[in-house]
Amino acid sequence: MAVRKSFGAILLAVVAAALTVTGVVIAATDHNSAVVVSDHLALNGYPPKSANLLVTVSTGQSFSLTANVNVNFSTNAIAATLDFPQVFSIAAVDVRLVDNHLFARSASTSTGGWIELPVKLRSLFGSSLELTKPDIALISGFGQEVITKTNDQTTYTYIRDSVAVSNILSSSKKSVGVGNLMWSITTGSQGEVTSSSVTITSQH
Repeated sequence: MAVRKSFGAILLAVVAAALTVTGVVIAATDHNSAVVVSDHLALNGYPPKSANLLVTVSTGQSFSLTANVNVNFSTNAIAATLDFPQVFSIAAVDVRLVDNHLFARSASTSTGGWIELPVKLRSLFGSSLELTKPDIALISGFGQEVITKTNDQTTYTYIRDSVAVSNILSSSKKSVGVGNLMWSITTGSQGEVTSSSVTITSQH
């Protein structure tokens, strides 16, 4: 049981990180032919129904984990495939977050049993609203802010030094060192989020 709880905590941490680390919105577009826009991800005031997230967690050559996450804001469900490195190969795990339950099983089989854990999943609708038009002006607590514009896109980059760094795969919240944090958010012509990334660098 302890192994299952630990495994579930790791999966949940990765999926949670996916929702905050990086994302590309699949836009709900207005098919009105009278409106011509160059921004193909424009949401036209409608929150996105889904999003696809690509996540990479790496500590250099010693550890690297990737995950492809599909988020359905309409059904409040998350599906992901996580690739864990092994000594000589990569182990893939399918993960589902549905109806406040986390399900996980090996991606190499379609008939194996699922590991099931109860998980409280908050409503994702609020996240879809933030993707539609995030409150950029409310972001604070960073030492540096850089704003760059390219065509229809605006990228906000926030940098903070001397950030306490901890191991996201450890149950301990104890800091393992100090690092630098860089958070970037790119918005389209209507202020919608087209991508976002968080990078934490540390000597450890």
